[in-house]
Amino acid sequence: MAKKIEPEQKIVAKKGGDKIFETFTPKGGLLVVIHCKDHNIVVEVSIWMKRILHRFLVFPVLALHLIANLEVSAEIIDPSSCDPPGPSETRIHHEEGVLSMHDVTIILEGADITHVTSEIGSCAAIYVHHEGEGKISIDISGHDNSGTVKKGTINRSGDYTAAIYVYHKGENDIDVIIEDTTITTSSPGALRNHPVYIWHVNEGDIDVSLKGTEIATSGGGTYNHAVLVYHGGEGDIDFSVEDSRITTPEVSYNRGINLVRGNDSIGTINITIRNTEIETAGTGSGGLRTTHHGEGGINLVLDGSTISTRGDTSSAVLIEMDLSETDATVFMRATSNTITTVGHSSRGLFGRNDVTGDVRIVSKSNRITTRGELSRGIEGFNASTKGDIEISSTDDAIVTEGTRQAMGILALHQGNDGRINLEVRRADITTEGETSLGMYALHLGNGNIDLNISDSTISTSGETSMGVQARRGAESDLGINGDISIRASSNTITTEGDSSRGIVGVNLGTGDIRIDTTSNHISTRGEGAHGIFGDHAGKGNIEISSMDDAIVTEGSMAHGIFARHDGTSQDQGITIHVGGNIKVLHEDSYGVGIGYLDSGTVHRGGSYDESGHRRQMVNLTGSIDSAGTSLFLAGGGRVFIGPEGFMRTGTGRAILVHGDTPGENEGDPVIKPKLHLDINLGERSIAEVIGDGWILNDGGGTTIIINGVKLHDSSTGVILGAYAPVGIRDIRIRPEGVLVDHEQDPWVISEPALGIITDRDFSAADFIFTYAPRGALYEVVPNFLLGLNRPVSPGSRMVSSGSPFWTNLSTENMSYQPSASTLGAEYGSRINGIEAGVDFRLGDDLAVSASIRSTQASADVSAITMVGGGKILAEGHGLALGLSLDRDDGWYARSGLFLSDYKLAFHSANRGTVADGIGSRGLSLDFEIGRNIKLGRGIALVPRIGAMRTSVSMQDFTDRVGSNVRMPKTFHRAFNVGLVIKFKNSTPEMGGDLSLKASIDFEKSHDGESTRINVSGEDLISMAPGERFVLGLEGHWQRDSSFVSVGARASVSNSDNRRFSGYITFGMTF
Repeated sequence: MAKKIEPEQKIVAKKGGDKIFETFTPKGGLLVVIHCKDHNIVVEVSIWMKRILHRFLVFPVLALHLIANLEVSAEIIDPSSCDPPGPSETRIHHEEGVLSMHDVTIILEGADITHVTSEIGSCAAIYVHHEGEGKISIDISGHDNSGTVKKGTINRSGDYTAAIYVYHKGENDIDVIIEDTTITTSSPGALRNHPVYIWHVNEGDIDVSLKGTEIATSGGGTYNHAVLVYHGGEGDIDFSVEDSRITTPEVSYNRGINLVRGNDSIGTINITIRNTEIETAGTGSGGLRTTHHGEGGINLVLDGSTISTRGDTSSAVLIEMDLSETDATVFMRATSNTITTVGHSSRGLFGRNDVTGDVRIVSKSNRITTRGELSRGIEGFNASTKGDIEISSTDDAIVTEGTRQAMGILALHQGNDGRINLEVRRADITTEGETSLGMYALHLGNGNIDLNISDSTISTSGETSMGVQARRGAESDLGINGDISIRASSNTITTEGDSSRGIVGVNLGTGDIRIDTTSNHISTRGEGAHGIFGDHAGKGNIEISSMDDAIVTEGSMAHGIFARHDGTSQDQGITIHVGGNIKVLHEDSYGVGIGYLDSGTVHRGGSYDESGHRRQMVNLTGSIDSAGTSLFLAGGGRVFIGPEGFMRTGTGRAILVHGDTPGENEGDPVIKPKLHLDINLGERSIAEVIGDGWILNDGGGTTIIINGVKLHDSSTGVILGAYAPVGIRDIRIRPEGVLVDHEQDPWVISEPALGIITDRDFSAADFIFTYAPRGALYEVVPNFLLGLNRPVSPGSRMVSSGSPFWTNLSTENMSYQPSASTLGAEYGSRINGIEAGVDFRLGDDLAVSASIRSTQASADVSAITMVGGGKILAEGHGLALGLSLDRDDGWYARSGLFLSDYKLAFHSANRGTVADGIGSRGLSLDFEIGRNIKLGRGIALVPRIGAMRTSVSMQDFTDRVGSNVRMPKTFHRAFNVGLVIKFKNSTPEMGGDLSLKASIDFEKSHDGESTRINVSGEDLISMAPGERFVLGLEGHWQRDSSFVSVGARASVSNSDNRRFSGYITFGMTF
């Protein structure tokens, strides 16, 4: 950046007390300072050189510094007026000598300089010519030394005109500062009318700073650049302009700012433009044109400015490296600008590199509009032997309109080696033209293409319009290497026109194509208008992943996602993942298509793998709604459908595999298509996946796998006895038909629909669903758990007060048959338990009991609706607490609490263990009240009533075949009334007492015995009568401090539900 000049000595010349000009003389140099107050001044400078006096009448301010040891004299010769053409002269005399080593410095403050000439030649209002080793410094300000702003003006008219001309042939810098000044030039019809013209051909930097300046050219000449800076030597160019305005007339090759480095020059060009307006017009016009033919690089910062160009091949901003053989980078950062270009081949921001090095463009919050036959918003071009193109666009709004070609963002690489990286975020891109592209990356050499676009809106219209396209190679060339990667997320992409596409990847060389899209809205309209398109004609794979996208196509042969391959690789493959929604509106279109046919023969498809399937795969986890075909695979391949994937078709063609492949050698039979279909139904039916459509294979073999189980083989047909689990059901394919290898004629498994290919067709009717044995296990498990957790009141043990410690061994057999249920599941169970406890007396009437219980149980399950059943195993432990009250008048009361915890295992008859380690808990409460009525001779009657409440729960789980099991908390509430007959007899001769008890009770459930469990979204209900009779018989023998009790119970209802149990208890006093 140029710095303000600090003079060392000041000479003031006055006339009549008014200051005319000041001369500052720094050490060892020439300084001319012009300061005018309300005056116009014209200074004529005459130079005497080699005794010849040359008068340059055409230079109002002239500093020509040629001779060493220059003696300076400054005088005013009778100036009568400051108004031009006054007689003022400044004469500089010198003697012969060598080239000078001194500096030249000019300070011009608040001046109004007007110079008009009709002479032809290099004329300027301010002219500096230096051929020595000194620095040139020019400081022009539009305000006086008191700081008062008074807009200065420099007006220059004439042919070959420059308002300010600086030429340095020697070694040193050029510094130019222009502030708050208006500079105008006029050249009616001649060439090269430059208001500011700076030229350096030797070693030294050029530093130019414009601020608050207006520069305008007018006239009919060509090459009228408002600012022209040229460096042909060694040194940097630092150019900055701020808060200024630059305009040029509408003639050819006019540029607002033109910066050039010559051949073999060395140095960097640094440009900063802020808050400036630039307006140009005419063929080849440009706002900023920077060309570097030497060593170095170009750096541009463009901020908050407005640039408008009009004319063919006009570019608002063009920076380019050319001709050099060294590494160099072209860098551009543009922020918050408004750029408008109109004309053939018009461009907004254009960075070009023809040498070894990169092109980097960073664009943010710009408004770019281009109109013309070939219009481009942002373009990066690299033709170097090695170098990258990097373009970043954030929050930009780009509109391009071209009658033949319109591109929002273009990256074109014609070099041998390098990558293309495009990053677009929150952009709004609109293009319109015969070939209209929102984003386009074209690589003709070696290197990868990476395109990333997010949160943006792209709208294109016109034949062959593309939202986003990446392409490698102009024609098939396996010698160029590189991958294509396109990543798009949360965008809205709309294209309209025949052969228009949303997102496209094309590779004609060696390398893969990968397109990853997420949460985009892609809409195309027109014949052959695809949502996403992958095209390979070289060596490599195609992989397309569309997740959470919404893709809509409208038009004949307008496919949602389409891919084709015509390469030579033996392992080339095409993989398409669909995790969003695809909707196609024309009946001859595919939701997803791979390859195509020509006269029934496969073209542009994947190669074959070891199993004979083409390397063509579709993975559907989203949805396809097609007025035509949902999935099409030319020559076969593999289709995987996830647990949420489904499709709908308007033609009946859910999956269509079609097309023959010629044999490897002449005369070999054709290869029929081969389809591998793997469906994860989850808990759905086939109709929920393919609707009323068909799975069609025209002439080849089809393998079908459902939920991991092969049901149909491409060679042998239906696999008998094969069932695939689907929730609580199993699915199989009905076996009607013949084996594929038994006959050559086409065969059918199901009845074909009219117009449907009849070779290998499957519809939902071919898949038979039946309830699975595991369903029966789950249906009865709530009832089984209720049986495990029935309470045992301490009143049933008849414990002696003298024997507080006791052990109980029990076994129970039970059969259960529901009166009504979903599956008709029934079971027979055995429950074995061991219990140890202790009784405490809290007085004459009150006792407390505590015990722990360990249980093992099993249930053999079957169902009338299926063949086979299974087994439930349970193992656990529990804690029981009891409280009893016995009065002397015969009344008593009993209550009990039982807490349990079990682990369950489920074994299916046809699949083995489907779940184990499943947790279950139970809680039981019971209460009983009665009275002992003694009849004599040890006989007593005990009428009693009671109530019980049991609750059980089981953890939710997913079994090993994918069934989701959820049992809500289950309750059982019952009331009972009964009668007990007791007999007690003392037998001293046997050393103990014998007691016997027989009972009968009637038990009624509060709400019947009904259980419910949900398996894979389906409720299984089992109901049994809520009324039963319970018979009991018990015996108790006690001797001294020990006792033994045995008992049995039986319960029956009006159905086939029966429960038999028995126990034996040992106790003693310690």
